[in-house]
Amino acid sequence: MVLNGLKSDNPPEFTLLVRNPDQIQYTQEEKAKLTLVKGSADDKDAVRRAVENADVVVFSIGSAPTKTMQMADPDVCARCSKVLLDVVSEMDKKPNRIIFVSSTGVTDKSEVPLLLRPLYKLLISKAHEDKRAMEEVVHAKNPVDHIIVRPSMFTDGAQTEKYRTSSERLVGYTVSRADVGHFMFTQCLDKDTWLNKSVIVTN
Repeated sequence: MVLNGLKSDNPPEFTLLVRNPDQIQYTQEEKAKLTLVKGSADDKDAVRRAVENADVVVFSIGSAPTKTMQMADPDVCARCSKVLLDVVSEMDKKPNRIIFVSSTGVTDKSEVPLLLRPLYKLLISKAHEDKRAMEEVVHAKNPVDHIIVRPSMFTDGAQTEKYRTSSERLVGYTVSRADVGHFMFTQCLDKDTWLNKSVIVTN
């Protein structure tokens, strides 16, 4: 999404909360156009610095699997979403909306293609539990409007802009990170189509 914004005719201002600014995968030219806040998503002070004066906040963190296919931080989404919403609740000037990146199949397993269900159960069931808990936090205490984006299994493929979206049941195998970024930049930042809804994004 950030790259879509930087390449647009009227680029918005981006502030990124990152653990290590030296390791983010942007060119020096791109980095020069970003505001980087060093810190962790479960640190209230760092989160506050990152989101103050923001019109829109995007929450897209998740835990990486370990070599034994366990989640390195199995409750990171639920825990850090609570931190974010606590911070926003305390702000005088709140963002207009928060976009949360979740996953397809979190609340309805039939959204996952039959052939992929064993893979989902084996590899990402814990991640789904965390995303589901995150969504419960959002619905319980979100102080502003929100959009929950539920992409199908990520790929590193190119941006095609040929993807399907629905707030109803929608079955799909994969979607590229680039296409999800395009969707969020073009459809979620300032449009109300998906406001206070969960939307599936898939090829």
